[in-house]
Amino acid sequence: MSGYLNGHAVLPAEESGQLRFLGSINATAQGEIAHHSGANSTGFGCFSQFSPSRGSSIVIPTNGTQGSELWARVIAAIGDL
Repeated sequence: MSGYLNGHAVLPAEESGQLRFLGSINATAQGEIAHHSGANSTGFGCFSQFSPSRGSSIVIPTNGTQGSELWARVIAAIGDL
């Protein structure tokens, strides 16, 4: 059963040992887009996005305090996957 925790989707792990996903899922005309981002206090951050229906993904790691600005510019340039 799927659920939400603090506004983020939580998908159950299958008995085969699949990883769980904690992030957001947006419905688009091309199918669902799942994404997750995070950072630590030292400036390292990461943004990931994937489209199960398209079989595409992107991961953008950064090591600066303005990483979220870079993620936004990259996704704006290439579009959602």
